[in-house]
Amino acid sequence: MRPLPSYALPLAILVAAGGASASLTGLLWEGLYALERPSLAAQAVGQDAVTLCIAVPLLIAASIAAARGSSRARLASAGLQAYFVYTYFQYAALTVFNGLFLLYVLTYSGALILLVTALTAIDLSSLKMFFPPLPFRRPLGIFLTAAGAALGMLWLGLIIPPLIAGTRPALLEDQVSQSLVVQAMDLGLLVPAAVLGGGALLRDRSIGYLLAAIVLTKIVTLGAAIIAMIIVMALRGIDVPLVQVVLFSLLDGLGIYFAAPFFLAMRPNLSGGGSDGKGPLQELGATR
Repeated sequence: MRPLPSYALPLAILVAAGGASASLTGLLWEGLYALERPSLAAQAVGQDAVTLCIAVPLLIAASIAAARGSSRARLASAGLQAYFVYTYFQYAALTVFNGLFLLYVLTYSGALILLVTALTAIDLSSLKMFFPPLPFRRPLGIFLTAAGAALGMLWLGLIIPPLIAGTRPALLEDQVSQSLVVQAMDLGLLVPAAVLGGGALLRDRSIGYLLAAIVLTKIVTLGAAIIAMIIVMALRGIDVPLVQVVLFSLLDGLGIYFAAPFFLAMRPNLSGGGSDGKGPLQELGATR
């Protein structure tokens, strides 16, 4: 892993501040989502709560630890950056235009710069050196592949029949947007990352460890947000399909189950952890 540029930590703080400001406004200002359909407004409130209480503190903590050289934090922060890109691109593209539009754009743009920076600073040839042999590598690979496939089949099962019948998908009924932004991002980004990452992990490829870290972090944070959405919708008397409740609750639970040992198994520092006193980069003859 190459050192992060000096702008990484200040930019991460700005992204966290953008997310905190947007989510706090959504929680305190009832009029922000007044033009949304009730279902989407409830989901936005649930997402705001998780962003403010979980994602923002984790991004700050992980970014500080990453700046200090923690390899665990480098991978975890990449997953959190993906969460902010995913979340605030959706807010900018899916919600009715409101006074926070430019804040949404600046937040996901900053997170995207951080994510690209984090990925380009990771040396895949040395990444596996940060992990001892994982006894749960195959179960984790199977979980990621199955999670991606299940999510893909869920959305395709709701999209393909209306396409064939030439009708409007029911998924559009609870939103003002005329396109399926969430499903487009899931099918185009999250599903391929999970399936490819799981397959690569089963073959013990370095890219599998990288994608596993990002997807696991994404599953845990997004799963928490979806559960919060479901709770807010239930409190407001809005029905939620049982299959989605079960699927996303299961994904979040299994994500936490695998994420904790995965990150704990990783050697914590860029320069430490080798059995002979050498770090992973020194073992490969790399220089910082």
